[in-house]
Amino acid sequence: MSLQIPKQVEFASLSLIPEAIFDIYYYLENNIQNKKNWKKFSEYELWYDLCLCILASNVHYEQALSAAAHLHNKELLDRHVMLENLNYAQNRISYELSLPLFLPKKKDGNLRKYRFPNIRAKNIVKSTENLSYKFSLMQLLKDSNSENEVRNFLVDNISGMAHKEASHFLRDIGFSNSLAIIDTHILTFLKELKIISSQTKISTIRQYFELESIMQNLASHYDLKLSILDNAIWHYMNIKHR
Repeated sequence: MSLQIPKQVEFASLSLIPEAIFDIYYYLENNIQNKKNWKKFSEYELWYDLCLCILASNVHYEQALSAAAHLHNKELLDRHVMLENLNYAQNRISYELSLPLFLPKKKDGNLRKYRFPNIRAKNIVKSTENLSYKFSLMQLLKDSNSENEVRNFLVDNISGMAHKEASHFLRDIGFSNSLAIIDTHILTFLKELKIISSQTKISTIRQYFELESIMQNLASHYDLKLSILDNAIWHYMNIKHR
């Protein structure tokens, strides 16, 4: 069922964005996000960030960061090495992710096991298999005609990567300014502002795009970059509901 969202939401008649979000937004803009330049990344750095976004799907982001760093330290994210023995690579990654080594710490102070060791190991190795030895993420970005074109390619070719994860990757490398990362934080935020119904869920791609359109309109209304705004909202909602 469609959300039946109007093409242009009249934000002026709705609750204003909390002032704290603007504070977070300008901090991110001045200190972090505007300093990210995908053209300065190595091919491995791009691939590492892609794997991080795969690992972050339905997982606490701190845990995904911890898991990606661990796999990097174990030299298990090298695409060319993985291609030499895909089964071995998948088994090793799955094993490492199953160990109690990852943040955030539990209440008792112990580290955690990664939440989905088998499926994420399969996602990473399958994605490696889907791309040839000569495939270059850098070239994909350089040759692209639009942010949407790159996102669609990633969704079609990277295992475990839907539109949210692909948008996350493109934002984090500084490639995208207008794609939204629609997660539970954004949904809750839009519900609290009464922009969408409290019953709204994302069950179809069409609904994802409709919610992305709302976020694009909201960013445009306040003359903000969506890539920074949804990150600011994520930080704000994490603090508010901590």
